[in-house]
Amino acid sequence: MKNPETKTTDISATGDLFDTIEAFLEKNRRIILGICILVTTGLCYLLFDARLSFATDDAEYIKRAYGFALVGAYPSYQGSLYPIFLALLIKIVGFHVPVFKLFSSLLIIGSNAFFYKAFKGKVPYLVLFTVLIYLSINSYYLYFASQTFTEAFVLFIEAVGFVFFLQHLKTLESKPTIGQSWKSWLMFGLFLFLLSITKNILILGVGSAVIYFLIYKEWLNAGLSILFFGIFKVPYELMTKYVFHVAPTAQLDQAMRIDFYDPNKGYEDFPTGYIDRFFENFNAFISVQVFKVLGLRPEHLGAKTTDEASFILTLIFAAAVVFAFITLYRKNRFLVFALLYALIVWIFSFTALQTMWNDQWRLILPYTPYVLIAILGAFWFRAKAAKQSFFKPLLAAGMVVLILIQFPLTSDKVSANSRGLKHYIKGDMKYGVPEQWVDFVNVCDSIKAKVPADAMIATGKPGEASVYAGFNNFQRIAMPGKDESADSVLADLKKQKITYLFMDGFSRQVTTAAQIIQKKYPEKLEPVLQSASNPEQPIYLIKIKY
Repeated sequence: MKNPETKTTDISATGDLFDTIEAFLEKNRRIILGICILVTTGLCYLLFDARLSFATDDAEYIKRAYGFALVGAYPSYQGSLYPIFLALLIKIVGFHVPVFKLFSSLLIIGSNAFFYKAFKGKVPYLVLFTVLIYLSINSYYLYFASQTFTEAFVLFIEAVGFVFFLQHLKTLESKPTIGQSWKSWLMFGLFLFLLSITKNILILGVGSAVIYFLIYKEWLNAGLSILFFGIFKVPYELMTKYVFHVAPTAQLDQAMRIDFYDPNKGYEDFPTGYIDRFFENFNAFISVQVFKVLGLRPEHLGAKTTDEASFILTLIFAAAVVFAFITLYRKNRFLVFALLYALIVWIFSFTALQTMWNDQWRLILPYTPYVLIAILGAFWFRAKAAKQSFFKPLLAAGMVVLILIQFPLTSDKVSANSRGLKHYIKGDMKYGVPEQWVDFVNVCDSIKAKVPADAMIATGKPGEASVYAGFNNFQRIAMPGKDESADSVLADLKKQKITYLFMDGFSRQVTTAAQIIQKKYPEKLEPVLQSASNPEQPIYLIKIKY
């Protein structure tokens, strides 16, 4: 890469807009990076929220971390690395959810810094800083700076991983022998492995690496990707199986069901059911969730994703991706790798997820920056080579607009959070709890004093209940069969050592089980706690008297 002085001299001679911008950004890159970090840090503070989201997964990660830290129950469902990270925090600082959230802020800030480091010198600065500024001010990413979902951790591991992935690709350009490149291959394999245990679906990172090398007819490198991944993955699997006695999770079985929560409805038809899933999810996730995360569509709370989906927007985005791949194939292999990584994860996600999940924008969010930087990079290369001069200012203006449209939504989120900020900064997890959750939290508070510590409580929200009640003995139960008898339900509950039913207002399974038992054996159900700020949907904790 040319030094800044030489590059600046060439630019002044050509007067090219992109060259002028590149010279300015390269000269001031450290200042711009510092400003981005400071802005992100300030927004993390202003958007800090000590509450749980009540969307289940954030609390479940804490629950699994607590189980691992307390009794050594290895967390394998949905990915192990983040709960292990939280378990280490629990060992160091104790059980303090606001502290866990503070570390999420550090992970978001760190992910932006490593994203810059990964792509610096490998893509045009105009493209890199457009994406970096977008990440620094986008409220959807900043949301995870005070949550215990896995997204902040995934973004961080991805960004650090891409530092090594892209450096490895650069190393391979000189066609070194394995003896010369084995250290680089080890780091490449290590971070493919770390991604695979951060989020289970990210085992597809190995697939994306293999496909990348196959596309460029580097057959040996494709095989070495699998080999060096296996060097870490195989011992890990043996350790978890024989040391921690980890059994296969139900995640694959749940993905194959028609209804995620109700196995009684059977399994998806193969292949037609999965094809239908893919196209419906592809349309919904791309035309709604991706455009929303990019700031190109407004947020309509309460609106159904399927009602907002647009095939036109989906086709436009798909065309942009195809254009990016064709353009980058010979122009920038680093961006091809990034694009393949994100797209392969998306494609498999859209096939594996039931359509009920396509309102979850967080499922596509960690991979969006890698698609965005590839698309913008492709447009930059085409505009740079274009004879028509207006393409360059048009693209530069478009990038500025992409940044500017992030501000209104982020500003609105800051304003909405300002009222509770002083409470959240103090670690108050109860201030501003949504109305429909007030009774749930009240009963959980009372459980601490009213229920024996060794009780096993069935609930639809075991993670949230564990966090707010202060102990870990909550678990889900399966949906009773349509014609299942009270004796069968009781036998199943007894087998699971369930001693209480928490009719939390959210779990169909617990409510259905209680109703079946109530019809035949009302004397076996003893109400212990009740909270009814909403008379239409009172919440009960019921003791089972076997």
